[in-house]
Amino acid sequence: MKSLSDASFFNLFDRLVARGRVPAAAGRWRFGGADWESARHSFTGAAHAFVAEVTAIEGEGWLLLVTKEYWWAGGKSDALRNQRWAKVAKGKPDVVLAWLRRQEKSLTP
Repeated sequence: MKSLSDASFFNLFDRLVARGRVPAAAGRWRFGGADWESARHSFTGAAHAFVAEVTAIEGEGWLLLVTKEYWWAGGKSDALRNQRWAKVAKGKPDVVLAWLRRQEKSLTP
């Protein structure tokens, strides 16, 4: 993982959520020495729909926000846009990346 914008980061993020979020519908949990909070927002109208899931991960001296957005027109098979991004909201990015790399190592047997 080189940065918070590459595909390997989002793959790792999904694996960490799957491992640490117990029960699977939990809105808050602690995993990997960090506090996690996730909220899902959605809207369905006559012509479009969207879902935004925002996850905040807070470690010692840092905060990472990860957002996934999904937009549809008509049915869910008519995807307009899928976007995801991550941003260090507090602290130093290299500290967050080091924490993520440690978490990645803990997932490998």
